Amino acid sequence: MFDWFLTYFELILGIAGAVSLIGIAMGFLRITLTRPSRSRWRVLGGIALLSLVCFLAVLRGGPGGKKTTPQELDPDRLIDTSLTAVERLQNPWEAYEDPRWPVVETLAEISDIAYDPPVFAAGRYEGLGLSRCFPLFDRSMVGYVLAIDDVAVVVFRGTDFNEWSDWGVNKAVRAAPTEHGGIHAGFDRAYDGLSPQINEVLDRLAPKHLWVTGHSLGGALATVCAYRLESRGEHKVTGLITFGQPMVAKLDLAEHLDDLFDNRYAWFVNGSDVVPKTPPGYEPAGSLVELNGTLRPGRWRRTRAVYSSSSVDDSLPAQPLQAHPLPPLTEEESRLLQQRLKAEPPPVFDDAPRAYSMAVPEIDNHLMPAYLGSIRQLLGISMRGD
Repeated sequence: MFDWFLTYFELILGIAGAVSLIGIAMGFLRITLTRPSRSRWRVLGGIALLSLVCFLAVLRGGPGGKKTTPQELDPDRLIDTSLTAVERLQNPWEAYEDPRWPVVETLAEISDIAYDPPVFAAGRYEGLGLSRCFPLFDRSMVGYVLAIDDVAVVVFRGTDFNEWSDWGVNKAVRAAPTEHGGIHAGFDRAYDGLSPQINEVLDRLAPKHLWVTGHSLGGALATVCAYRLESRGEHKVTGLITFGQPMVAKLDLAEHLDDLFDNRYAWFVNGSDVVPKTPPGYEPAGSLVELNGTLRPGRWRRTRAVYSSSSVDDSLPAQPLQAHPLPPLTEEESRLLQQRLKAEPPPVFDDAPRAYSMAVPEIDNHLMPAYLGSIRQLLGISMRGD
């Protein structure tokens, strides 16, 4: 409650500070023209003090007044990573609790496998216990519906640098209208060709636990998919978890996604990955988990409270974080990044479209294997070969 009060108190101070600065400027001009009285000096001194407090409050908020809060994790908490992939997918979870959910590793592996050729991907999915695999294809868009018992996972492959149509999807940054606000037209249109296939499979499966996931472009498609399934009443989504996902929604739709999924949407950002800061003009949604290699991952939520401890207890103080978690790229920064990428043609792969390994640090952190490694580090899982 105190943090909520402090946030709004700082807003009031900011407004008062702006008025104060104007008052000081006007007062200074008046003082230079008239003899200053003792009472006037007292008033100006009080205004100057208020302005100083406002300035310090702005500094407290960090660059641009934006705040992020590290979430304290309990180092003694035991994370049960011995559960099978199917057991993880059946377990309940909360998007704003301690982010060390074992299911995240499973969904990261599923998203990584999606880059394999379908003939190999099906075998690897079966190795995770997901014995039913339904490939999804539409032009260069690729995805899968995976299932076993009462569980289903919809996963989308990220950008294939060898498919120029994938680049076309990423570059189509204009917004298309929906009943809840603007949506990225390229991502929305790319999902259209996969939607009938997904609904047909899910109608047959009628899963009790339905997860939607993906990396990069796949994460954007996953967000569109979950939004369509829920808002149209087609299927209830248990969890939407994405990795290195670009932003999909304009502000109105982003706020709607927060309400629609509430505690069921988390997006992971690895280090200095630049993709989640794009495209300019769009807004994030859901629970942000910034992977930074420590037991203090950054956490963000648009308007609701995030507990500052891994323990969920109503008596604990909560901090509402309302600023944008990651400063989005400007149009100029986005243009310069595209120039850097164009200057280094992506390598051609014989077996899988994993062309994210470039001499651009912001893109290297975007690699799905980098995400998988960071997630395993967060969970305390020793690295192993895949």
